[in-house]
This record gives sequence, C-alpha cells and structure tokens, in this order.
Amino acid sequence: MHKISAILTSSLLAFAGVVSFGSPASATDTVDLFLDSFAGTQSYSAPQSIHALGDKLVFLQQGSKLLSYDKVTQTTESLMPNGTVMQSAPYAVAGGKLVFNAWVTTNPGQELYVTDGTLAGTGLLKDILPGTAESQPRNFMQFGNRVVFSTLTAGNASQELWITDGTTAGTTKIRDMSYVVNYGSAVLNGRLYFQGASTGTGAMIWSTDGVTASQVAAIIPQEANLTTYGDWVYFNGDATNAALSNRSGSVTGFELLRTNGTVTEIAYDINSTVNNSSWSKPTNLAVFNNELYFSANDGTHGAELMKFNGSTVTLIKDEVPGAGSSSPWHMNVFNGKLYYSAQDSIGSRELYSSDGTSVGSGLLAEIFPGSVVCGPMDFMCFGGPNSGDPRLFTQFDGKLIFSAVNGTVGGELFAITPAVVTPAPSVQQVAPVVIHVYEGPLFNPIEARRFDATVGGKVVVTGKRLESVTQVLLDGKLAEITSATFNQIEFIAPPSAPGTPELTIKFGSGTLIWINALTYFDVVVEKAKLQNRIPTATKPQKKPKPKN
Repeated sequence: MHKISAILTSSLLAFAGVVSFGSPASATDTVDLFLDSFAGTQSYSAPQSIHALGDKLVFLQQGSKLLSYDKVTQTTESLMPNGTVMQSAPYAVAGGKLVFNAWVTTNPGQELYVTDGTLAGTGLLKDILPGTAESQPRNFMQFGNRVVFSTLTAGNASQELWITDGTTAGTTKIRDMSYVVNYGSAVLNGRLYFQGASTGTGAMIWSTDGVTASQVAAIIPQEANLTTYGDWVYFNGDATNAALSNRSGSVTGFELLRTNGTVTEIAYDINSTVNNSSWSKPTNLAVFNNELYFSANDGTHGAELMKFNGSTVTLIKDEVPGAGSSSPWHMNVFNGKLYYSAQDSIGSRELYSSDGTSVGSGLLAEIFPGSVVCGPMDFMCFGGPNSGDPRLFTQFDGKLIFSAVNGTVGGELFAITPAVVTPAPSVQQVAPVVIHVYEGPLFNPIEARRFDATVGGKVVVTGKRLESVTQVLLDGKLAEITSATFNQIEFIAPPSAPGTPELTIKFGSGTLIWINALTYFDVVVEKAKLQNRIPTATKPQKKPKPKN
C-alpha cells in the first residue's frame, strides 16, 4: 500500500483521521493514541525509551524529560528536575527499578540513577566517578532481574563493565574493557552474551556471568541483535570468519550465525550467491511461535520477513515484490502475534503485524498517512512520504505501547489494544452466561538440561503468558530467573538432593505447585511426563501426605 493511494480512515479512533488502516493482518486490533504529553506536532518529541514498572509506565521524551504515567490515577509526572540531561537510552530494569544515566546540576557529571516510577523513588544510585568526572553509564543490557552496563574511566581513557541489582551495594565492577556496544544482548545458560573488546579491536562476542567476563569468539557481528533461540545465541556476522567451526568456501557474505559459548558456527546460508559483497544480513531477530523471525535478503526478494525453524529458512511474505525491501524492524511478540515496522515501495515506514502466515501478514495501520508537499518557493522543504516510524514496543496494561509520529500530535505514545472477544450465548439460554476465561500462564512439560543435582542447573519451561511469572522456587529455595518472555522462562535450579522436589511458580494472580515436577536421578534431570495444565490462581495444590 502506498501513501499516495486511497486511504481508508478508521472511525473508531479518538482522533479521527490520524491513523489509517490498510488490509491489516489482524483486523480486530485497535490502534490509537495512548498519551499526548507535549503540545505541537514536532517529530523530535517521540519517546526514546519506554519501560513498564508495575502500574507505571516510565518513558523518556523530548530528549531530557523522564516521565511516569500512573494507570490507576491516569496522571503523568516528571521524575527529574529541570536542567537534567538524560543520556544513552534505552535503559533497563534491575530489581524492579529502571536504571538510567543522567547529568543533574546538583551532582555534576553523568552518573547512574534509578527510579521505581515515583518522584520519591528516583535518585542517584551510584556516583561511580565522584565530583565533576563522568562515568557516563550506557549500553544497558537486561540480565534476568539485573542490568549489565558499561562506563568510562577517568579522562575517558577506556571502558569498564559493571552490573547492578538496583541497589548501591549491588552495583559492582566486573572487569576493564576497551570497548562495549549494545546492538542487542541475549541470555543463555546463565550467561549474558554481548559485544565487547578488551583491546583496540572491534566489538566481538563476549559473555559474562555477572562476576567475570571473557571473549567467546573472534567475530565482529554486524547490527547483531543477539537473540536466544533454543540452545544457541543467534546473530548476523561474516560467514567467512576463520573462527567459525563449519566455515565453507561456498558460504560468503553476512549470514545467520550462532554460538553456544563453546562452538560458533554458520546456522544457515540464506543468500547463497557466491559473492562476498552479497549477503542476507539477518537483523531484528525475535522468537515467535517457537521459530526465529528476522529481516533478511535471500538475493531474490530483498530484505523481507523470514523465519528459521532450526533447520530451514522460509520467506513469510514478499511485502515489496521483487528485489525491493520492506526491511522489517523492531519486532515484538504480543497477544499471539508479531508486531513490527516496515516500509512500502516508496519508503513510508508504518505499523505491520503477522500471525506467521503470508496471508496473515501485512500493514496494520498507517500512523502518519500522506506525503510532505513542498511549495514552489519553499527551498528548505524536502518532499517525500510521511512515516509513523513505530518502535520501542512495550507491554503495559493489556496493551502494546509504542513510540510513533503523526501530523496531528507529533511524536507521542501510541497503543495497540487487542479486541475483547465475548462468546455468543446459546440459543437455548434465556440470558447470556458470563464465562470466565483464564488469562494466567499456561505451562508445558518441563525441559531441563543435564546437570549434577548437587550443584543445580538450567531449566526451561515453555507455554504462554509466562512473562507474568515473578518467582520460582525448588523445595523452597529461590531459583534465579535468567529469562522470561511470553513463550518461555529459563531459570537456574539451586542445588538439591536426589528425590522428588516440589516446584513452586508464582505469578501475578496466584501460585502453581508441581509435586515431582522434576525427577532427580544422581546426575540427570529428565523431561517430566506432564500434561499441559492450567494452574488454579487462588487454590494451589497441596503436597500429599506420605502413606504409612
């Protein structure tokens, strides 16, 4: 769909004519303005960082305004004083608090700050370089409920790698670095994978457990967007690199690579043209429906939406037919769909969604319809298609919040709201019956890795709506959650004796207790033979009494 073609304007929106719908992949979704914080139509006011903290949505807007929206009171307040200079968004969450970098007049120097979404709970976390010196924290990377980040040393001579749990005492240095960059990070087997260097070389793949850090492979990813899928961390990199265990002369250019911390290899040759200047360049990776989705160029269709199931890459849809590219960006999974931005053949970037099929993928809404029109004497005007440019997708209050721009409100917060489906009453019923639909997590049988029961190890639980899990305990011992997404949670089981342990999973609306969820043998944890079940939110199962 082109900007200059006919546009169907939705009458369901609070501001008529602001968002236009094409042939949406999910016609039941509502796309609307969520919050108009600043007057005017300036595009530069678009939020640069969005994070959900319980009932509050914290976001950075107009470059220096850190704001908090309370969904209960439906009010917005500024969290930092006037004159504050905010730096290095987006940020990350440690211990339920947002960690960020700011320069404040009362404490000169860019240092590490924290907020719980309230004015009283916002302040300096640690003055890493006291006085007027600036540690300039940046490259904030989520590591379970902690945050790994980089700082500068005095005089900007080099960098350091740090970690924080959201407390001053829990903010510590990991090691000296030459360079750290955040093009996406991933957690695998209790370690955070990122790009870094200890010498003057480019940023290669490193990993850390939060205490030490070391290089994994001498490969410099390109716009890597490191993403965990199965037992590997996937990224985009040079397929001719000698560090690859399965390097082949027939695979050239930038392709889909992967590492498990020990082996780094080519996962798939998407663009098989034997020409080092030709590449598929898979970027913007995201896991959806147990497959890896990304934008890539197979040499025929341009950069389009594709997926990898562990063995084969498949084109989902050629959105811009032929060699043209829709270049899907900013992918996020929400409510059983994949949302992202993409562009049409004239370069207008708008909101798209996909259910994983070609017919179910396409334009969801044009946030900023139309084109820039220049007058004959307007020498400073640059004509071209308008773009809503949606990004920073964040789940909050049952909606998918994102940053975008249009010609009515400028750069503000918008929202995707899934439709509420009400079951039709039976024709034999006199009055409709209210049907309760369980909205808590759904847990599949547990998958665990080989490990010694006396020292614990990694466990993976798959299902749906698992991002609401808040705590995991094994025989009453707290497990470390290393990753929690809609489809999957991973945690490190604490040491335990052989036997029939009790697994407790806590989430927002209740607690699930599994008796004998994991079967411990002396050195092995096997898959439990459990049926997929819906936990009871208010009445957890009780542990049976032993028989005499």
